[in-house]
Amino acid sequence: MSSTHTTAGDQDSNHRTSSASAEEQRWPSLPGDLLGEIYVKLAAPLSRARFAASCRSWRAAASTHPPPRALPWLMLDPLAGNPNKRMLYCPQDGAVLPRLPIQGAGAGACFVGCYDGGWAALSGPPLRIVNLFSGAEVELSPEQKRGTCESRKLVFEKIVFSAAPTPTSHGCILAALTDDYEIAVCTVGDSAEGGWILRSGYYGESLVDVAFCSNGELYGLTFYSKELNKFEIGMHEEGMPFFKAVYRLAMQNPCEAIFPEEHGVYIVELCGKIVMAVRRTQGQPFFAVFELVDAGGDGATTDRLYYKWADLTSLGNHALFLGPTCSKAVHVPAGGHGYARKNHIYYAHHRCLTAKNKMPGSAKEFLGSSSSNGNHRIYYKEYESIDNNIEGIMSIGYYARGGFHPPMWILPPDL
Repeated sequence: MSSTHTTAGDQDSNHRTSSASAEEQRWPSLPGDLLGEIYVKLAAPLSRARFAASCRSWRAAASTHPPPRALPWLMLDPLAGNPNKRMLYCPQDGAVLPRLPIQGAGAGACFVGCYDGGWAALSGPPLRIVNLFSGAEVELSPEQKRGTCESRKLVFEKIVFSAAPTPTSHGCILAALTDDYEIAVCTVGDSAEGGWILRSGYYGESLVDVAFCSNGELYGLTFYSKELNKFEIGMHEEGMPFFKAVYRLAMQNPCEAIFPEEHGVYIVELCGKIVMAVRRTQGQPFFAVFELVDAGGDGATTDRLYYKWADLTSLGNHALFLGPTCSKAVHVPAGGHGYARKNHIYYAHHRCLTAKNKMPGSAKEFLGSSSSNGNHRIYYKEYESIDNNIEGIMSIGYYARGGFHPPMWILPPDL
């Protein structure tokens, strides 16, 4: 006859194992409505991904609730040799994301624009419009890929989209700011044909930024006078765009006493209005923000409209994400969106700094990286404020030391 002896230690171990097993069984059996309430309160993409990966019942709860609108991510090294090793920084998580495969963007591809849902414009040549997450690509004509206009080769600094550039899109217009500070347009999608149509600003003035509004209107900001040009675009029967007219929105230049930073002037749409953000270089860096308002002019002439730039001291429940190839205003809930906050400007510096360049005094290093070819980059983040540290719009600047292509914003799908 055999006997089994159980010690007190064995009993305690069995009790702990049983308790842990019961605990594991309780988590998946939580009510679906409670799981849904928890899921919608998770602002950060990584937190939502971990929630959905926990178990089948949690994944089912996540699938019944659409994720909140994604905020822009910062691609830290757009020219990384291996596209599968490009690093992304998520302001919602306040951290660098696990390395994600970026579809359709080969080594050396230069990012010159982006659109909601993961779309990006890559200037090779050839020019390509691809979705960085799905790998889908939009059809372009040979002339559009080469970036040619009447035998002239164009160099694109920034490309903006009038609508989502899906492979079957109809009427999506690309507007490009060139290195000669002119604007070029073309249509893309299954009806794409022909090349680019080019013109300068009103009376030939150089342009420093371009933006589409949600109503399809295209605006360009002049380099010196900081006046807006409104470009009216028509369509030929075969789907080719053309410039019908250019209107100068006459206004006083509010930047004359600000000394804006080179490439530090941006226009975006905020709540249906055009907003200009200007970054000052002299003294402590800060952003001045203005909105376009009606100045009450008679508008008697057809080529001049009467508006003015008015000081904007609050972004409300929005944040601005500004960079050399992508700028966007995004709604942020009152309690914040993860680590992202309303009434803030998130700013990606327009160029990489060298060892000789002075880093802003309060900037703090948050990441360092090295590539296989020996290049080393250090990333910094600086918390800034508006002038004189008075209460108002705050800003956070992102800088890179080393490398050739500065960090840029991309607009991921809602995850």
